Amino acid sequence: MNPMLNINQTSENNVVILSLTGKLIGQNEIEQLYFQIRQLQENKINRVVLNLESLDWMGSLGLGALISCMTTMRNAGGDIHLCNLNTKLKSLLKITKLELVMPVFDSTDTAIQSFFNITKN
Repeated sequence: MNPMLNINQTSENNVVILSLTGKLIGQNEIEQLYFQIRQLQENKINRVVLNLESLDWMGSLGLGALISCMTTMRNAGGDIHLCNLNTKLKSLLKITKLELVMPVFDSTDTAIQSFFNITKN
């Protein structure tokens, strides 16, 4: 039996990129993501990009997991940025208004760079 979710971890400029492939809908997949995030937090890594380019779908448990992961990283002084959402996922974040609280970017590069952008007045 193939897992419903595969997570590939890479790093660039001290930002960890977790590329999710498959579906984020069941408890097993949620626990898999939580485990990755907890491992990062324990290793003092608090800047994470979730690349959702190959994520087919996310259920309500998946949405809850994103919020929980975001809270974990923010409590550790960092954040989670989302990137490469397909049309269905963009719509889901818009309907749930999560796009207002979670940074969403069109590319992995812009999501990474956003951790280093400083607003000048």
